[in-house]
Amino acid sequence: MVRRNPFSIGEQSHGNVFSRRSVSLLPSERIAMKLKTKRSLKEGRSCLLADVENLVGKALITPMDAFRAAFQVRKLIKPSARDLAIIATGKANALAAHVGWPGGEHRFKAGKDGADIVLVKEILEGNLPERFETVVIASGDHAFAPFAEYLMKKGTNVVIVSLEGSLSRDLKSLGCEIRLIKKDYELAS
Repeated sequence: MVRRNPFSIGEQSHGNVFSRRSVSLLPSERIAMKLKTKRSLKEGRSCLLADVENLVGKALITPMDAFRAAFQVRKLIKPSARDLAIIATGKANALAAHVGWPGGEHRFKAGKDGADIVLVKEILEGNLPERFETVVIASGDHAFAPFAEYLMKKGTNVVIVSLEGSLSRDLKSLGCEIRLIKKDYELAS
């Protein structure tokens, strides 16, 4: 005797409410439901893209530098449990960033602008406009200006978090929300 799974799609099971045949949706209704689901998953979510070296303001960082930067960024953006954080540094700072900024996804790339490259790749390949209502770019680097503009054109809210005095003119001119970390935040900590 062949046992049939009453939950498998396409099988007729008269008493099973989960059977595909018990729900008949028009193709347009299926598309509308799919879009509604995508919208509800995206709604209220944000993605933080953090370039730790840029937030700290130096090429070689310590775990305490990363911790202070994380504390200041969290204070400014107040992330929720549904948000995603991608923390990027060069390979030389990988351990310091991992220890000092726990949580989130840590990405590392060697070389000049390694963290920038990692974060730009996420913007281009990570499907962020479909997944997040807001993208927070935690860097003042001018290299992010065209990518922030791309996100804004796709309807994504963009927030720039930068170390005071490190925000590029290109990012400043975009017209998106800007939040600054005071340079003397080490003294306040």
